[in-house]
Amino acid sequence: MLVFADGSIAGTVGGGPLEGACMDKAQAILAGKTPYALLPFTLNTSKAAELGMLCGGTAEVLLQLIDPGYLPFFEQIQQQYIAGKHIVLITRFCGDSTHPTLELLGSPDCSLTESTRQEILRKKRRSSSILEDQGQDVYVEPILRPGTVYFAGAGHVALATAQLADFTGFETVVIDDRAEFANAVRLKALDKGLI
Repeated sequence: MLVFADGSIAGTVGGGPLEGACMDKAQAILAGKTPYALLPFTLNTSKAAELGMLCGGTAEVLLQLIDPGYLPFFEQIQQQYIAGKHIVLITRFCGDSTHPTLELLGSPDCSLTESTRQEILRKKRRSSSILEDQGQDVYVEPILRPGTVYFAGAGHVALATAQLADFTGFETVVIDDRAEFANAVRLKALDKGLI
């Protein structure tokens, strides 16, 4: 989720009180009071019910300032993502008073030790984790392509399922030899995929 200086957002971390707390803390970060924050949340069943949430659980949310100087770095990530490359974003926490540094695993300027690099590559994790490297915590975040979902047939069930897959980020391809079912007007809600 991106939180902008005017309070508007793009994306979500689930809504409700958790998201509200993240937005409040993000405003403090944007005001320059702290460079980043790790916010822990524990919502047991009764606490979640009190807050009007459907489920409980635990979560830890990383909030960090992203300034315009990072634009070339994120453009590099975007290019690698489009090219289908395996991307692992490394966020190094340098202390409470300094901004975390962002690096890409495998780039020439990546400062991870060889043993930490090998540990990340060996585990081939699909989820994020926090590791220690050179006495500092590093947040390891694989940036994964969601993949493609193919639908054989464009009936009402496939259409609804394809819309859900598209909404959650999958590339969707609908295949049907019936023009009245597989056509741009009927599948207009899908961002991609029409055969």
